[in-house]
Amino acid sequence: MNIMNQIVFNSRYSIFSLLAVLGILIFSCETDETSFLTNPGSQGLPGADRPPGWQLLLFNLNDNLNDIFFINGQAGWIVGEGQTLLSTASADIGWSIAPVELPLENLNSVFFINDQVGWVGGDLSANPLMGQVGYSGNGGGYPVQLETFGQPVNTILFQDMNMGWLAGNEGLLAKTINGGKNWEIIPAFTQEKIYDMQFTDHDSGWITAGNGGIFHSEDGLFWELETTGTEADLFAIHIHDQDNGWACGNLNTILRRVNGPEGSSTWEQISIDEAPANMTWKDIFFPDPSTGWVVGNFGLIYKSTDGGLHWTKENSGVLKNFGAIHM
Repeated sequence: MNIMNQIVFNSRYSIFSLLAVLGILIFSCETDETSFLTNPGSQGLPGADRPPGWQLLLFNLNDNLNDIFFINGQAGWIVGEGQTLLSTASADIGWSIAPVELPLENLNSVFFINDQVGWVGGDLSANPLMGQVGYSGNGGGYPVQLETFGQPVNTILFQDMNMGWLAGNEGLLAKTINGGKNWEIIPAFTQEKIYDMQFTDHDSGWITAGNGGIFHSEDGLFWELETTGTEADLFAIHIHDQDNGWACGNLNTILRRVNGPEGSSTWEQISIDEAPANMTWKDIFFPDPSTGWVVGNFGLIYKSTDGGLHWTKENSGVLKNFGAIHM
């Protein structure tokens, strides 16, 4: 597989992260070191001669990590608390701390459109009820303030250099068509906290929220609540295409999108039996319709090779909570 799995996790005192055959994972740890786990595993990638599996890398950080994003097998970014913004041009080696001079205290989300241009979103240190989005045109360093919102920004994504979306607490959803210079607030369709979102084109998108909320829109303006059959808070969604999608949350909840007659679709609930009943799954990612990973508390990583129907545990070597994965 010529992909790299990367996972992030946060901690009160430090951060661990996991990198695998082209991806990264971050999680939390109550020690004085911040670390990553990695498994590049493909020919021509850094560390390809190392044995397969999740392996630990160490970083001198003391803040929680919240999100991770890669544009290819090499260039990636991680954001977290304390204005933490890390970048790399060489996958699991050569990570550096990018300077941030925004009033943001917690960076919750990061998205780059190429190796230079990207955006971050999070919370203002002056007021935890405020949110902000910043822009960087030089690979992550010195992001500049674009806009302030009345709620924390939890997730941000861009479809090209101009079209972008952000979402946050109390149903905050905003859209830009000029690279973030101006934002249009979408009329509220929920008062729940929005955790994650994904679009398959400029107009068709999905959003996950608290209390089992998955909303779908065909135009980005009107959002319809889909039936999930759960009251779990849904922290992440991954839509591979119009026919394949997955979501995850607390209460050991994993959802798989199933197509029905005449273009309809439903969400099928899946629980991993051997996981704790109160398990929290924080992120899910499928690089293709068959193969995917889900990560969560207690250092748990599970992999599916049949589109999410069945899951097999992978050994992370840690017991702390994972927060994000990017494949």
